[in-house]
Amino acid sequence: MSAYSAVHKLFGFLTEFESLTPEDLRKHAAHLVESYPEDLEPAFVEGVVQFTDILSDNNKTVSHMSELLK
Repeated sequence: MSAYSAVHKLFGFLTEFESLTPEDLRKHAAHLVESYPEDLEPAFVEGVVQFTDILSDNNKTVSHMSELLK
């Protein structure tokens, strides 16, 4: 597995969240928490789901995470 594949496996869901179900988001976020237990709390999992719900409630279309900073 290349380094880029490993990074995408861990973090890719953060840029593809619009196409994922809440259950898939939880699975990917939980994997990230398991990979970085000293840096991320278990509450991160539900925080990701809540964040995507907020975006969808505001009818925002985000093609890249950097657009959220605008």
